[in-house]
Order: sequence, then C-alpha cells, then structure tokens
Amino acid sequence: MWEKVFGKPTDEDYISSAHVWFHITLIAAGLTLLFILFSGAAVLAQTSVNAAHKASQAFAPFFVGAMATVTFCGAIWRGKLGAEQTKQQKRQNDAKVEENLAGLLVEGTKLLGEKIDSHKYAGIAALQAVACSKDSNFAVPAMDILVDVISENYANAKKRVLYMTSRKAVRAAHIAGSKSTRSVVIDMTLLNTRAFPRIEGVAELKFIGGTMSAIVYSRFREMPEVEFEGTTVVGAKVGKEARYFEGCTFNGCEIKWIDRSFIASNTFNRCNFSEAETSKFLKAKDIASVAETLLSAANYYHPGALPQSQADIAWSDALVCKPKRTRIGSTATEGSATPIDGSFAPGLTGNQVTDS
Repeated sequence: MWEKVFGKPTDEDYISSAHVWFHITLIAAGLTLLFILFSGAAVLAQTSVNAAHKASQAFAPFFVGAMATVTFCGAIWRGKLGAEQTKQQKRQNDAKVEENLAGLLVEGTKLLGEKIDSHKYAGIAALQAVACSKDSNFAVPAMDILVDVISENYANAKKRVLYMTSRKAVRAAHIAGSKSTRSVVIDMTLLNTRAFPRIEGVAELKFIGGTMSAIVYSRFREMPEVEFEGTTVVGAKVGKEARYFEGCTFNGCEIKWIDRSFIASNTFNRCNFSEAETSKFLKAKDIASVAETLLSAANYYHPGALPQSQADIAWSDALVCKPKRTRIGSTATEGSATPIDGSFAPGLTGNQVTDS
C-alpha cells in the first residue's frame, strides 16, 4: 500500500486523478491527526478545569472542520477510484470483445475459402456479426470481404445463393451503421435479368449497360454513390444527380438539370428540357457543339419554358418548341416524361429493381 502511496504514479493515475486525491486525503488525515495531538496537548496544559474546558470548546469547531475535510476528500477519492475501476473494467471488456471479433473475422474468412457451400454461408454469418459491430476496428474489413464476395459472384448463376446471402449480410451491416471502402461494378450485360440490384453500404455502386424504367431509376436517384455507364433510361425525371451518368441514353425523359459533362457525354431522344436548371459553368458553345444532335433526336421544350441558363444560349437551335396538348378526357400531356409509345424499351416493366 505504501508503495502505491509514495511510488511513482502510473499513466493510469494521471488519467483518472484518483492517485492525486488519494494523496490529498492522506495529507488531510495526517494534518488532522497532528491537530488532534497539538490541541489535546494544549488542553492538558491548562492549569484549571475551567480553562481546559474553554480550550477544548475553542478547538472543537476546528476539529469538526478537519474531520469534515478528511471525509470530503475521502469521498471524492473513493468516487474517482470507483469510476476508474469501472472504466478499466469496460476497457478490459472491450478488449475481450475486439479479441472475439478478430477471431470471428479470421474464422469467417477461412470458411469462405471452403469448398462446401454450408461452410461458406457460415463464414458469411460470422463476417456479418463482425460487420454489424460498427464501433469495432474490424467492422470495415469484414464489410470489405463481404462486398468482394458480391463483386466476384453477382454474374455467376451457380453462386446466386452465395451472392444473395452476402447482399443480405451487407445490408444488415449497413443498417447497423457500417460502410465498406470497396466499390462494386455491376455489368448488366452479364446478367439474364433487367433487375438492377440495390446494394447499399459500399463506397461506390456502378452499373454498366442495362435498361431501366422511371420507377427503377427513382430507387437510385437519392443514392449519391451510384454511377451509370452505357445505361438506357426510359421515361425518368433526371435532376442534379445527372452528373453520375456517362455514355448513357435517355429516351422520353424529363431533364431538369444540364451541365457541360452531362449534355456532352450522353445521348437524348425525345426528352423534355422545359425549365431545366443549368450549371453556372455552362456556356453557349457547349450547347452549340451538340445542338444538331439534340435537334435531330426531337428533344424539345414547351413554349415559355426554356431551360434556365445564365449564359446567352440559343436553345431554339438545339431544341424543338413543342406546345402542350391535353388529351381528350385525360389530364396527361404530350410533353410528359413518359414516352408516347414503348418503342424505346419493349417489354420494360416498372418493378425491375431488387432490394437486399
């Protein structure tokens, strides 16, 4: 005990200050003891009982104050010591949890390398448990491994169960608050389906090819980490998320945002550009360079609803002015975003998106 009192404080003592309060309590107790000895001696030194009584009464308030000080310092020391012990126990528990999660990460990775499918699924379950522990240092590595499984198996029909199981694990981890540092590229030309898999919790999700309807597109437009390359979009309303498209084709869409890259790197057929917002960096020459292509593809705007540009752009050279025509017995207009016919994507349905 005396070694603890007078020994060199450890880092733990500096952090908690319990060590300091222990010394303060000890000093206060020592001073109180000295006070008792000196005051007792002073009382005994009196020559009469009356004088001794008066001396003891004079020292009594100081004695009470000294005892209260010792009690106060002792209470603070015990409180800080208890708090530090609790913190230490928590650190030990956290270290044990981290150790268990590290073991699960290693074991889950090993099981994924097994040839038996049931072992692979057990490995995914182990990695999911680690990935769902968002405060763990091993959550992101576990997420990365699961995302790699998705990337490697999404186009393999024989591995579909493994692929879907991994997607569910990644989705559960994403809901728990974890996010992978990996990106996923889905080549839709390798799939025998039009369904676009919605994979959340990845650094970036990129689709190559494929044809998507307005309903499918609406499921992805609020995901800033999604990009499209060479994809055909039919009848969708496209806003400022347009910057995530490259080499895509828009058929019968309602375009609400225009910037230099978007208008130059994509193709537009019979799209409605009415009252579209434009980037402040969009110049007249940017539209002039694609004006002939836009005009020949019957892209249009409604009267009095030119795209809203800061630059002086001759929109009439690039877009057709097309009046709205209300159909008889209906509120639909010819200038709506939905294609007038289904020639752009025959057989396309509005539910071709898959969720984990």
